[in-house]
Amino acid sequence: MLELGLYPEGALEQNVVSAYWDHLSSHVEWASEHVQHHGHAHQPLYLWGDDAQYNEENEKIVCVALGATLDERTSSVATVWPLFVYRVEAWMQLLA
Repeated sequence: MLELGLYPEGALEQNVVSAYWDHLSSHVEWASEHVQHHGHAHQPLYLWGDDAQYNEENEKIVCVALGATLDERTSSVATVWPLFVYRVEAWMQLLA
């Protein structure tokens, strides 16, 4: 992502990343432990998923994507990177 220029430059600035971890670690225990063990250098990413019905038989597709937490751009085309998509058939939903 870095080589292709997909990762946002502003999110790579160490002072921005450090401020993120400082703030998070002051409010959340796991983040405090993360900073103690690994420092402030890790880029925070998120996983996101959503489904959508695509036919009248209620079959769905599910998309799971990766994003940069500190990315301030507003276009999801530029900020959300799909990892994979899968189809959920109607009979599978009956099992849930």
